[in-house]
Amino acid sequence: MPKLPPIARGIADNGYPEAFGVYPWRFGNDLNGNPIYVTGKNQDGWINVFALARRDGVNYFRYGFNVESKRWCRIMASGAYDRTKPPIDESILDYAEQVSEQTSGSAPTKTEMQVLQHYNRPTEEQISSLTGGLKLDPTATISAAKLDELLKLEGQPPRAEDMELLARYRITLETGDAFSTYGVGDLVRSFENMLAESGDYTDIALACVTASNDPAFEKATITLDQFDRFVFTWPKAKLKQWYRQGAK
Repeated sequence: MPKLPPIARGIADNGYPEAFGVYPWRFGNDLNGNPIYVTGKNQDGWINVFALARRDGVNYFRYGFNVESKRWCRIMASGAYDRTKPPIDESILDYAEQVSEQTSGSAPTKTEMQVLQHYNRPTEEQISSLTGGLKLDPTATISAAKLDELLKLEGQPPRAEDMELLARYRITLETGDAFSTYGVGDLVRSFENMLAESGDYTDIALACVTASNDPAFEKATITLDQFDRFVFTWPKAKLKQWYRQGAK
C-alpha cells in the first residue's frame, strides 16, 4: 500500500467499495492541475471524487458530489462527513456525467476526447513536439491544456516582458519566437537570482552566451512555479558553471 501513487492510495484507503460502491469512470485535474479521479453516478445521483484538499496537499480524500442538487460532502476515513469542497471546476463533473449517460460502453467522440484532453495529462504528441532535449518535470502536475498554452508560443512574436528583460542586459537574439525568448528569459532570471543570493558579480549577457554554446542549454526541464507559471530550469552545477564564465 505505501508504494502506491498518492491518488491510488487514496482510492484504496477511502473507496469503501463494499459499503458504497465505486462506479468506474476517469481521471481528470483540479483547478491547480493536480490529478483527480471521478467515478460514475450511483442510483441516488452521487459521484465520488478522489482529490486533494489543497494545492500542496499530499493525501487524497474521498468527496461526494450530487450532480442533481450540486451538493458536496467530504467523506472522512472514520466515516464522518463534512461539507468542504475541493478546488474543482464543477463543470467537468457535469460533463463526466453527461458522457457517462450518453456514451456508456462506446468510444468517446472527437469532441469528448478534446474535452477530456483539456483536463488530462499531456499527450505523447505534445511531449514529442518539444524540440531538442527539452523535457517535462515528472514531479510537476502539468495538464494537456496547460502545456498547450506554452506550445502555442512557438512561432509567435516574443512577449514584450521577455524582450524588455533581454534588452536590460543588451542581449539580442538573431532569431527567436515567443517560446525561445521565454526560455532565455528564464535563464536570465536564474542568473539574477544567483547574483542576488551570492553578491558575486557576473556579466549576465556573457553568461548567457556561454550557456547558449553548451549543448546542455537545449536540455532544460520545464516545470511550474508556485504561481502555476511555466519555468525553464537547468542543473545547478551547469548554472554555476555558466555564471562563473560571465565573471571572467
